[in-house]
Amino acid sequence: MRMKLIIPMLVCLLLVSNVMALEESFGTFEKNECVDLVQACSSCSYVYVISITAPNSSQVLSTDTLMTKSNYDYNYTFCATSLLGEYIVKGYGDVNGVDTIWTASFDITISGQEDINSGEGLSLLGSLFIIILVGVFFFIMSFRINNSIGKFSFIVISCIILLMGILYTMVIVQQTLGGFENLVSGYSTFYFVLKIIAGISITALMILALLVSIRFYKFKRGFLD
Repeated sequence: MRMKLIIPMLVCLLLVSNVMALEESFGTFEKNECVDLVQACSSCSYVYVISITAPNSSQVLSTDTLMTKSNYDYNYTFCATSLLGEYIVKGYGDVNGVDTIWTASFDITISGQEDINSGEGLSLLGSLFIIILVGVFFFIMSFRINNSIGKFSFIVISCIILLMGILYTMVIVQQTLGGFENLVSGYSTFYFVLKIIAGISITALMILALLVSIRFYKFKRGFLD
């Protein structure tokens, strides 16, 4: 009696597993990149995509399109990913010989990564606050130094740090907030710009120091009053 109950239950589980394989999220992908929409179904002989709805509710695909079969996987490559947000994909396949409608989705972000969580957001805001605080500190210290070269140096340092904060904010907004990992790697981009600005600032500081030295030399020699 128990064996008679177990066998139908196993068959039902297999049917459910095949249906559930056609109902899933495809994941998160980068903007303007082609996306491989893969469905797995061991009991299907065909799987179709019948519609794809963009985040603005427009239909970017509205005709039945046969997905390419490879073993038990069925793939459709979709490249119209210029809009950010969630895309809804609908299709059908002959699961165990019965046409079954499936619905799945995928997200498009700038970075191709999932949105950052609250903890990562707080860490970003904290680091931005520290950058601004250090820049303000050097700016205030420039008013407490009587030496003109030292004053100029502190102002340059504060400007560089505050510029770093602006660039950091721009990266945060651009990624928005599309991925914490990409945001961290994006730091190297404006760090490169920061090095260029630092090099220009150091060159300007050296020129200023040379001009001050020449002026002081002329003053000592009596060429200037």
